[in-house]
Amino acid sequence: MDDGTSIAPDQDLWAFIGDELKMGIPENSRIREQKQKYLRNKSYLHDVTLRAEPYMYWIAGQVKKRNMPMELVLLPIVESAF
Repeated sequence: MDDGTSIAPDQDLWAFIGDELKMGIPENSRIREQKQKYLRNKSYLHDVTLRAEPYMYWIAGQVKKRNMPMELVLLPIVESAF
């Protein structure tokens, strides 16, 4: 049953999430270092997003429903690699 909180499977999830991101990213050395780490290891991001995919539509829908920052959807990728 669709309760209106999920993102349609035919929707581009990453485009939806990108459009919803609102927090500014401060410019500092720690953030630059982490960004470079992810850019150097693109296969890691690819693998983690594949593992996350079964959950991401639901999580994004729940975050949107609760009017929470969409950046929270990405937290499991950073904290636990799904």
